[in-house]
Amino acid sequence: MPYLLVMEYCDGGSVEDKLRAHPKKITIPKRVDMCTQGSYGLEYLHSRDCIHRDIATRNCLIDKGIVKLADFGMCRATTVYKIDLSKPLNVRWLAPEVSFFHRAKC
Repeated sequence: MPYLLVMEYCDGGSVEDKLRAHPKKITIPKRVDMCTQGSYGLEYLHSRDCIHRDIATRNCLIDKGIVKLADFGMCRATTVYKIDLSKPLNVRWLAPEVSFFHRAKC
């Protein structure tokens, strides 16, 4: 039986949607704030020994100005994840340790 995860509705859409709709309206400090909020979400996941594996602006949702991680379909519960180099990797979102050591670590 598959696992199901029910999440709250985030009416602000994704960070990607916001950046595409209003590229000049979103200031550098606001962009830094969104990145910081997303990194807090990742920090929490890693503290629970989970690796998201699909971090992208499309998977960061906004609700009342708060960024929340979404799309946990590729998430794995592990402290170390060995990267499968036979599959394509999205270099834009690739962590430096993955490109250097071919593994992710919480």
